[in-house]
Amino acid sequence: MAGESPANIILLVAPAVVRIEVDSPPNRTPGSGIIITQSGYVITNSHVIEGNASVTITLPGGQSYTAAVVGDDPELDLAILKIDSDRSDFPVAIFGKYEGIAVGERVLALGYPYSDDLGGELSAVDGIVSSLRFIDGYEYIQTDVEISLGYGGGPLVNLDGEVIGITTWTFTAGEGLKFAIPVNNIMDFIESIIGAI
Repeated sequence: MAGESPANIILLVAPAVVRIEVDSPPNRTPGSGIIITQSGYVITNSHVIEGNASVTITLPGGQSYTAAVVGDDPELDLAILKIDSDRSDFPVAIFGKYEGIAVGERVLALGYPYSDDLGGELSAVDGIVSSLRFIDGYEYIQTDVEISLGYGGGPLVNLDGEVIGITTWTFTAGEGLKFAIPVNNIMDFIESIIGAI
């Protein structure tokens, strides 16, 4: 599947990208997340669910579920949620490998920017991997993808349709310095909370 078009990649990845809303504090902008198991575990940023034990998750098709926080690491900025459902057929994302990430490769970010104002539709933006960095003891993928408010917790994917990172923070608005948590740290975190997937 190497070298898929962006349109095909979006079709492949989109079903597993969810919108996440929290109850408190009120009026917080919803974030994004990724379904990682068919039983309904979801990974997102810790800052998306900060201070909330339960959240509302909405799938691209519009189905909404409550979900509980089952793991949270504010320093790494990752959290895992479990959708309250008996379903065992949730669509899941495919994860790539850290060793395959190359500076200069094209990537896409998917998420729900400003969904309260823009209607809650999934969006996608593209760019490149600018660098692989250590900052304050943590690994990050630096990218020039224009990640707006609400993309946080959503996937950064390569042209094979594999998740290679989770978007997390911006250094300075307008300077093209956006960062994602790399897949190796994501997989280690998932395994520490729910076991290998």
